[in-house]
Amino acid sequence: MSEKIDVYLHGCVSAAHPLAVEAGIHCLRRGGNAVDAAVTTAFALQVLLPAFSGAGGGGCALLWQEKDEKSIFLNYRETAPLKATSTMYSALDDGNVPDKSNSVGYKAVAVPGALAGESLLLSKFGTISLKETMSPAIRYAENGFEVSNALNDVMTRSAEKLNRFSSSAEIFLRDSAPYRIGERITLRDLARSLRHVADEGIDVFYRGEIGEAILKDVAKNGGLLTKKDLFSYKPIVTRPLHSKYRGYDLYTSPPPFGGIALLEILHVLEQFDISRIGHNTAEALRLLSGAMTWAYQDKMRYLGDPCFTKVPAKALLSRKHAKSISEKIPSRTEQADEPNPPQGDSTTHLTVVDSQGNVVAMTETIECYFGSGVTVPETGILLNDEMHDFDPRPRLANSVKAGKQPASNMSPTIVFKGGEFVLGLGSPGGSRIVSAVTQATSNILDHGMSLSAAVAAPRIHYENGTIHLEGRIPRDVTEKLASAGKKINSRKDFDIYFGGVHAVARAPSKEGLCGAADPRRDGVAKGF
Repeated sequence: MSEKIDVYLHGCVSAAHPLAVEAGIHCLRRGGNAVDAAVTTAFALQVLLPAFSGAGGGGCALLWQEKDEKSIFLNYRETAPLKATSTMYSALDDGNVPDKSNSVGYKAVAVPGALAGESLLLSKFGTISLKETMSPAIRYAENGFEVSNALNDVMTRSAEKLNRFSSSAEIFLRDSAPYRIGERITLRDLARSLRHVADEGIDVFYRGEIGEAILKDVAKNGGLLTKKDLFSYKPIVTRPLHSKYRGYDLYTSPPPFGGIALLEILHVLEQFDISRIGHNTAEALRLLSGAMTWAYQDKMRYLGDPCFTKVPAKALLSRKHAKSISEKIPSRTEQADEPNPPQGDSTTHLTVVDSQGNVVAMTETIECYFGSGVTVPETGILLNDEMHDFDPRPRLANSVKAGKQPASNMSPTIVFKGGEFVLGLGSPGGSRIVSAVTQATSNILDHGMSLSAAVAAPRIHYENGTIHLEGRIPRDVTEKLASAGKKINSRKDFDIYFGGVHAVARAPSKEGLCGAADPRRDGVAKGF
């Protein structure tokens, strides 16, 4: 029986919450373009899933402008405060910080970039006002909304952290316990802050009343943010990485983002007949985990803010480097693994394509679930813990430095073939982002899967010497990997650990679009 595929002729939005998708679709129906709809969806997500993104965080967006046949990357990632130093955290040899001061509380807060990035996106590439894009988010915050499975889950996981900060516990917990699924939650303080920004512009956040409230609270509690940090923050418009894979053109995020690792893995896979080897066979997963081993070690050693660190992108993405890695994997002389400092999970991704063929793949974050745990009193704004994405050990590519951006796994990606749009996608999931996007992409380009099948298919992730496998991978495959000397960790069938890909693709009929939302999360993909 063939799979039923919904085809949309005028536009499609895929994101992590149905109401956010509804807001994005309504924007497209009213004549907004992909950028307008993406920013509208992003603001709605910041309210409906506040543990994952928000005004106190940052992100990035990959754009395709169909009229100019041009791809653009906007980096609005958070930056280290000017008072930050490479020795500000007491890190162990494996990169862990025992007191968690780089992930919980005021010393974990980096300079937020979300509002600056979203505002710039609209002013350069959108057609509607900031106020219009924020309207659905403000309405959801004022009127309240039902707590979803995902929000209840992260409230439960984060209850201890939230209870450390009364201003957060009062909003996100009820009698120190998480809201139940289906209960209504109202974010009135956040609604007032968002309305203030909508009415007066982002200067009220970076130079005005909201910014002053943030700085006052941070200073009182030993944080590092200063007025100069907020005043001087600027998003970066740059070129994405571009590479070929089996005749397809791939555009993805440049350093300090994760696109370089995604392309490195694909370049290694390109040395093998992956289609013949088969999907999720023992041989295929051995090759994939081997490619991940090398790419993730290269990422840890070399990836950092290119304004501070020389990233050898040309060498890492060369076919010579890929061939060298591919020759080591079958001989089982794979690179020795090194400990990788923990990274956050709290991210969200959305993809939008409009009727003109414009594409936006946008990933936003506040780092760990509920960021630093700090909500600035009377503003409703959760502050990020983006300092957690730096390596807390000094003298490394991704060490802390004033004004520096941390390395990131965010990998929004857009694929074309022969000038025709094929696929736009991305994922949340911390260190598993690159793994998720790589496998979803390969499932389509190498194995010819439908979009929904490619997104839902069981995944693996390699980290710190262990292959993590989703439970739906056959037992005999797992046993073969273990017998080959691999350290295995089998997880549940549909595990949020493996990310949450949200994607839009050209429909199989070549007419119109189709979308897919990851079944591991609560999102949907819809269009019209």
